[in-house]
Amino acid sequence: MKVDWQKLGGLLPAIVQDAGDGAVLMLAYMNEEALSLTLRTGYAHYFSRSKGRIWKKGEESGHVQLVKSAFLDCDNDALLLKIEQCGGSACHTGARSCFFKEISLQKCGENVGSSSTCGAINFAEHGSTTSLAQKNSENSRAGQNSASCDGFQNLTPENSTTSCSNQSSVMQSPSATNSAFTNSAAERSEQNLDAAAQNSTLENSAEKGPYSVLDEIYHICLDRKLNGEPALSYVASLYAKGENAYLKKIAEEACEFALACKDLSRSELYADVAREGFGEHRAGEPRYDVIYEGADLLFHLLLALAAHNIHPDALLDELARRQGQSGIEEKRRRGK
Repeated sequence: MKVDWQKLGGLLPAIVQDAGDGAVLMLAYMNEEALSLTLRTGYAHYFSRSKGRIWKKGEESGHVQLVKSAFLDCDNDALLLKIEQCGGSACHTGARSCFFKEISLQKCGENVGSSSTCGAINFAEHGSTTSLAQKNSENSRAGQNSASCDGFQNLTPENSTTSCSNQSSVMQSPSATNSAFTNSAAERSEQNLDAAAQNSTLENSAEKGPYSVLDEIYHICLDRKLNGEPALSYVASLYAKGENAYLKKIAEEACEFALACKDLSRSELYADVAREGFGEHRAGEPRYDVIYEGADLLFHLLLALAAHNIHPDALLDELARRQGQSGIEEKRRRGK
């Protein structure tokens, strides 16, 4: 039994389904190494196209996926994973499933999907997190064995008996704070992402999620790029104006960051004589100006990265790769 890697360009789409109720949780991609790791360890591993590397599901959040069975389709170019989701959520937003934006077909008129009657896709808002799960569960019960029909070849991993209940010996459980984030995020996930972002961890520092703030901002930028209204979203307005708009902002913020650093140095130099007053954003706190302008610069860098679907982790991985290397020697090798 072989995957047709040549046909797939090296990446195998993997549909992830709850082994208990059949709910569809997410879609991800695997290269050969990720598939091998998944089958060998019993934990779902994927290849991130934006990060450019293999990642173990739950490596940051603790929400690992225990693979109970795996099936290759009849054309050897798609994979179905039946998993047990530890932590309750498969989506980075904290929702159980990544598929919570339902397309409202009724709004398109009689000819559903016709470009003449449907200008933009309309997304229905769900009132609770159970609605999608219930629909998936109903679909699952309607065709309980359809996923394991003759069109799918069983690739059950070597370690498929582990359960979430004994994960404490393998991985530390998410903290109570992370659990609180998961619950609150799940409650809001049935609404559109714009509404979710308004109540996200980015605007409520007291609520810390299992993913980094860089990841959160990056995904919000991705959404604004596709779904944002320029009149309502700063990020969407920059994307709408074109590449020059946000690249100019990066140059502008870099200059302001540099000047803030210079002012901080001057404030330290003149601290005893009080020749000048410093602190544009907080009077007498030039150090905060450096932080403020640095955050502005980082934000617009994330916006540019999202425009090209490059996850910020790719930059962190590059920095990690350079650790232990001499910068002078590296420049010499490049002939600079």
